[in-house]
Amino acid sequence: MYSVSDAAPNLPANLRQTRELYGKSEIAQLLEIARLVLGPGHLSPWDYHAYRLWDDRLTWAQKREFIGNNILDWTVHKISDPALSDLMRDKICVSKIFDDNRIPTPRTQAVYHPTRELEGTRVLRDADEVARFVRKDADYPFFFKPVTAHVSIGAGLASSYDSASDQLVMLEGDPVSVDEFARFVVDYCTDGERNLVRPDAGYLFQDTAVQHPEIAERCGSTFATLRVCVGIDDRGPHIFASPWKIPAPGVAADNFYRTGNLLADVDHETGEVRRVIRGTGASLEAFDENPYTGRRLTGWRLPRFDEVRDTVLRGAALFPGARLQGWDVGVGPDGPMVIEANYGASFRLPQHATGVGLATPAFREYLRRAEAINDQRRPAWPISWNRRESIWRLEGVWHLAQSLLTR
Repeated sequence: MYSVSDAAPNLPANLRQTRELYGKSEIAQLLEIARLVLGPGHLSPWDYHAYRLWDDRLTWAQKREFIGNNILDWTVHKISDPALSDLMRDKICVSKIFDDNRIPTPRTQAVYHPTRELEGTRVLRDADEVARFVRKDADYPFFFKPVTAHVSIGAGLASSYDSASDQLVMLEGDPVSVDEFARFVVDYCTDGERNLVRPDAGYLFQDTAVQHPEIAERCGSTFATLRVCVGIDDRGPHIFASPWKIPAPGVAADNFYRTGNLLADVDHETGEVRRVIRGTGASLEAFDENPYTGRRLTGWRLPRFDEVRDTVLRGAALFPGARLQGWDVGVGPDGPMVIEANYGASFRLPQHATGVGLATPAFREYLRRAEAINDQRRPAWPISWNRRESIWRLEGVWHLAQSLLTR
């Protein structure tokens, strides 16, 4: 009902497909994969094919500038205060901080949690209260998501309530009975390990964000957001990437890995769209026009982008110890609308959007400055950074060996 498209690696199939479509032998691919697994970017075999690094139009130096997303968490730990991790992953706490600091964000209609107390917010304690809310009190459409989940796992959009059938009409998938939906919410929050949420966190019900009319004309009405990637060092916050996630028709969330969704490279200084893609690896397609609306995107500038930048930089300064942040923010009729702020950003989204590795000299210099700030503040960990890097390399080699053994 609320699925995310499967992006699991299949190395043998990818090796064969690349050889058949692009003429690069499996041995040549494996040699490159091994060098990149052991290289500074700690890439995985999946990364090699997803980023199309078999393409020899890229120099070897350019291929080595790609970073594996598997080291994102440790990179963030290396430069940030880990105490901020739980705070920024708690969407309820962050929304309260936004309200206090006039950061525009969708209104929270209600929260499911069996014990949590929230001043000024309706709290639903059990499945019966969830069912009562969606039948009688919810303002439709509304967006629902776990309080601490990520990559849109468990998220969806309820378009309306059909009282005759006692069902919720969903933007994605078939209608769902109210009782089934209520049980889903409660059970989802109970089984946190399987669903990548903390089971004590709860579920959030929010107003849907309204798209700016110029964007809706080109991309449809489902809210598209920029993942504005922010670094903080001794010079303060700065934006280093702003990939734009564009939902396909009928898809409730803009996460790039949902089937059919688009991703655009947007100039983080001007807001100009420079590249639009769908899919990864051999399935990647590039467009100048939105394939669903036929309207041109490349060369077009997002409206009110200066306000987006100002809002994100002002908001990022609220969490100075989180020196790598990812802000999901779109543009509504009245200006920026922040959906959430993430502890950490994303290595995958900027690299997919641009087709260029993130570890440029400028980005590496920023990481060095941020780490220098953090060196005296980071608590001691039982594994040194250099030892952890060695473990990553061993993990990468093991993953490569496992993939080959399945052939």
